Amino acid sequence: MPARLPLDEAEIMKAVLTGERHAAIAERFGCTRPRISQIARKHGYDSQAAFDARRAKARAEKLAKVPPAPEPPKPLKVVGLPVDVPLWAARAGLASDYRDDAREFGDDYAARRCRKLLADLRQQQALDARLGRAA
Repeated sequence: MPARLPLDEAEIMKAVLTGERHAAIAERFGCTRPRISQIARKHGYDSQAAFDARRAKARAEKLAKVPPAPEPPKPLKVVGLPVDVPLWAARAGLASDYRDDAREFGDDYAARRCRKLLADLRQQQALDARLGRAA
């Protein structure tokens, strides 16, 4: 069996400290990746801390590139009524229905019911148009 050549630990540590991957270093020096890790630990290198630092740096760079999310648009409402009526409900002529339902059951219920009434109205208009009847 041929004798192994001693590894140049100083060169290995230079490569490790520059951030080169252990597998690439092992291939270059003709040894195994665990041996590179063992040499690095022997010289006080903490691979987990280095990994965490690289990860934090990458995350910071990524966050710096991402623009902040735009604020969602504010809902359009008809103001001045005891219950704020959404603009779509007021335009559809459902303001009184919305107000009544909102007072009795809450805004969520009123919005669901008015959307259902609006869908029913559109369905009836489509049916009338197909049958040729005046609305």
